[in-house]
Amino acid sequence: MRQWLAYRRRCRNHPDRNPILMSELRNKPVLARAQQFIAAWRLFAPEVELAAFKLSDLELRLHNAQMLRTEILNAETALNRLRFARDQGEKELSHQLTLVAYGVRGHEDLGQNCAMYRGMGYVTSLENRSGRPRKAKTLKFPVPTKE
Repeated sequence: MRQWLAYRRRCRNHPDRNPILMSELRNKPVLARAQQFIAAWRLFAPEVELAAFKLSDLELRLHNAQMLRTEILNAETALNRLRFARDQGEKELSHQLTLVAYGVRGHEDLGQNCAMYRGMGYVTSLENRSGRPRKAKTLKFPVPTKE
């Protein structure tokens, strides 16, 4: 029992000693903590200056932080729109490149064995291999021979 009482005296975050636990403050985002600080300050001592700050100074800093978050959100939204436009443009370009390659293959003067087709990065039909060579299959059972 004595050890338990000594532990309670040492414990900084015990509810009997500190009704507002520090862990409750640490786990909140900064803006939520600032709003909680401002609400308590406004309720209990709005005219008191603390740590060389007035309540209006802290409210102004909170407002600035919220405005910056809004600007960042708007910038991220614009960036997502630009990325979507880029992806769509690249898909259309890829489709058009495929159509041009088909056009070269189907052109009567060029075809798929021309230097232009090879220069575009394709393998000409003369260079195309038939596939990997395969070994001849051997029979598992011996074939009977007549003697």
